[in-house]
Amino acid sequence: MIPLDLSPSAPRTRPRRQGRRRIFLAASGVVGLLLVSHLLGLVFGPSHAGSPALDNAIRVRLAGTLDRIVVRASNARLVVGETAHELPERFELRRQSLGLLVVSDGSAEVHDVSSVVVTLPSVAELEYSLDGTSVHRRELGRLTVETHESGLRCILTTDLELYLTGVLEAEMGHNRPLEALKAQAITARSYARATRRRRSDKDFDVYDDTRSQAYRGLTDAPSILTAVEQTKDQVLVLRDSGEILRAYFHSTCGGATRDGHERFRDVPKGALPSRPCDACKEAPLYRWTRQVEIDALAGDGKAALEVLDKSGRGDWKRFRVRRGTKPWRTFDIADLMRAGSLPSPWIERYEISGRTITLYGRGFGHGVGLCQFGAIGLAAQGWKHERILSWYFPSCRIETRPGDSSP
Repeated sequence: MIPLDLSPSAPRTRPRRQGRRRIFLAASGVVGLLLVSHLLGLVFGPSHAGSPALDNAIRVRLAGTLDRIVVRASNARLVVGETAHELPERFELRRQSLGLLVVSDGSAEVHDVSSVVVTLPSVAELEYSLDGTSVHRRELGRLTVETHESGLRCILTTDLELYLTGVLEAEMGHNRPLEALKAQAITARSYARATRRRRSDKDFDVYDDTRSQAYRGLTDAPSILTAVEQTKDQVLVLRDSGEILRAYFHSTCGGATRDGHERFRDVPKGALPSRPCDACKEAPLYRWTRQVEIDALAGDGKAALEVLDKSGRGDWKRFRVRRGTKPWRTFDIADLMRAGSLPSPWIERYEISGRTITLYGRGFGHGVGLCQFGAIGLAAQGWKHERILSWYFPSCRIETRPGDSSP
């Protein structure tokens, strides 16, 4: 998925203020109780070695392999095999040649194991560096940490409804109409539930970035808590089969969504047809222009370009380019999107001038399913979330289906 409020060149993390973190740490227990009481009544029951039991759990792979991770939490435990170790309120995990290094209170202890579980019975703050950027996030649940040659691989197991609060914040933001947030919550929950089922043989269900759905930790924004609570356990179900749809979404369709089966083969044929949408006209990338140097695609000489394959909406799939008398070179649209940082593959027209191709396109993202700016526009017009979802997902109905997974 592509986050709603990020342009192609924008950073993917939002800075957090020191004051806000201090306030959070002081009130983490209260916030944790608020999240629990408002969303699920999440229960941490006894399990082996003090590990909390999670109902309706989802396993989230933290992006990248980390050099170290700092945890601030109350009553956290380090579970090694069948043995649990009490941890101080602040500790750090690092990879060492002999195993996992735990640093706390100025001392370090090496555990000769390749994998440990850190249980987080209250809301904790994680800190780490990813691609040179400092990341701060709030989490609740279990953190499985594995050592690899390049660092630490981390998988968070948390409650799916709590996870959705972070998805809504990252993908849409809390300053949006409530009905749009509800539509996003049901869509994101459907995607997560369907993906979780398909990845049952893996050690995680979703990535925390746009390979799945953007997620940067829990939030306590009232609008998002309300949207998640009021749609609890609601998912999009295909009318024909009764299966939960792996519901896709994107930032801006640019005037029409794209047929889902044409773009994603896991979408049944006819399940996500193209839909007209003029409610996203105010989006920054409703229409866009980009320039690409032909030298990035072909050699010297007079340029020529020919589109070989398009989607029904007009998205380019394959095209070919040549310079002078040289042979044609065929490219996939992904090559052009990388070369020109294109927001979407929907290109209405192009112009060639000298060594430059000017592209005129529409939308931001793959164009399948829910158009986020469209949902915001429709909600501003007074549409309820049920009506919004029926427009973008006409082959589906909304059902309440309690979660039944506990990895």
